[in-house]
Amino acid sequence: MKKIFLFIAVLILAVGCSSKKSEEQTDFSTAENIGEGSLSFFLEVDSGDDEAFFNVKTDDTTVGTALLNLGIISGEESSYGLYITTVNGKTADYDKDKTYWSFYVDGEYAQTGADSTEIKDGSTYSFKLEK
Repeated sequence: MKKIFLFIAVLILAVGCSSKKSEEQTDFSTAENIGEGSLSFFLEVDSGDDEAFFNVKTDDTTVGTALLNLGIISGEESSYGLYITTVNGKTADYDKDKTYWSFYVDGEYAQTGADSTEIKDGSTYSFKLEK
């Protein structure tokens, strides 16, 4: 009886984990296609109120340069690089409401800024509005 209970518990856990993973994966087949070039990547923008998805093509070598040239991001230059304040038309103002744009590479918090992150063909980059 214990073996049957254990088997059922493992089965429920496995199904729960696989469905959660599939919920986290984004389907970019309906994303907006932007840009032209030999490199391509996926972009997800989560402003908290809504999400936008893009299939990006570019000849630029960094994510930041590509998105600046396409008008998706803007910001201020600093001694640390580009401080991104606006993504897809939505502006974050840390001084006003403590919000900022965080940058992710393939689901992991980025270790570099967008302007110094080399594009890896087929990767997914994300901006999320956070407090």
